Amino acid sequence: MLSPKDFSYIETKDVMLGKKKIRNEFVKLANWISETYKVKVINIVYDLLYNNTLPRLNICFEFESELERFKDDNSIAYLVEYQKAIGSKFKELLESEGSKEYQTENILVVFSAFKPIAIMEIFENIPENRISEFQNELEDNSIWKIEARFYSVIFFLYTDKQVAENKQSRIGKLWAEKTFKFLEPYDEFKYLNIKDFNIFLDSKENFEKKYGSNWSNYYRR
Repeated sequence: MLSPKDFSYIETKDVMLGKKKIRNEFVKLANWISETYKVKVINIVYDLLYNNTLPRLNICFEFESELERFKDDNSIAYLVEYQKAIGSKFKELLESEGSKEYQTENILVVFSAFKPIAIMEIFENIPENRISEFQNELEDNSIWKIEARFYSVIFFLYTDKQVAENKQSRIGKLWAEKTFKFLEPYDEFKYLNIKDFNIFLDSKENFEKKYGSNWSNYYRR
């Protein structure tokens, strides 16, 4: 799952909310993976890629730390032996139950973490007008614009000098506390934590000089 719009995320979210259960045909595999690798599988999603020629099995965990156990320490690639073992176990379980519903030849096994995408969704779900209202509620003329996207909230002040000054003052902490309260209603799973929550400061001056006032350039940095 790469975004809140992915089918795998939407289905897994319903499982997390108790609206759905992991599909019956995947329960034994989920239990086997959980027990074998000491993790907690919250959902398994099966689909077909490349005009239905490549079957894919997406093993979904809640936390990224669980997903990391299936990666090579020296790269971002998944450990092939784990992928093969899970693919083989899936085929074995289907054969034992006489199921022919799923393709298993050359099956691609991937892994996903739910929490990072759920946090991304927090920011996607905030209406633009609410961000403007929140900025007005702060009643601080040094703020040019507030951006809430992806995994962060950025306070744009007008000048680089203002950014430097506010980094040394308590106002940044106060803004962070108020921003956390503002985000709470959108945080369905209570993943945000006030102890490690921060906002970022930038300036209109930097946005114009370095990125040509272009948001695409800014978020590609």
